Amino acid sequence: MYDVQKYFNAMTGGYLLYDMVFCTFAFKKDALMVQTYLHHVAGIIGALCSISLDNYFGSIAHLTMFTEISTLNVNIRVLFSLIGLDGGVLYAINGLMMTVIFFVTRIIGYTYVVIVKFGMEPEPKIWTSEFRKNSAYKDRLPLFYFCISTYVLMGLL
Repeated sequence: MYDVQKYFNAMTGGYLLYDMVFCTFAFKKDALMVQTYLHHVAGIIGALCSISLDNYFGSIAHLTMFTEISTLNVNIRVLFSLIGLDGGVLYAINGLMMTVIFFVTRIIGYTYVVIVKFGMEPEPKIWTSEFRKNSAYKDRLPLFYFCISTYVLMGLL
């Protein structure tokens, strides 16, 4: 993994930690906030694991960060709602853009990562015993599988 990728993941983990602390003090504690905390914890673990595990998992972490692009439209939608513009044309256009971007990045993007990166890519086949025996991650295999489990959990949240 390149140094810039490590810095990017470190900044992502730091931002998610900051945002989690900010949400603790700024918002009421409800079911949505618990889901936000879990999402942030999974993101922090993913960012730190990608730094620890280098190449393969680092690439997957960057593809996951790409899926967060739709969050911008979600936040704009909330702002429009707060200032009373939730019935206008901009609100509808933003909602349409949010739906399209969500579909492209999350549905198609996650499908690509899970099928191509985890399943069909010739090297490494992370589920095979040959990978476990010959892997550069041999000494960090439990961490590797924990990180992949966290990645899948983050996708579900």
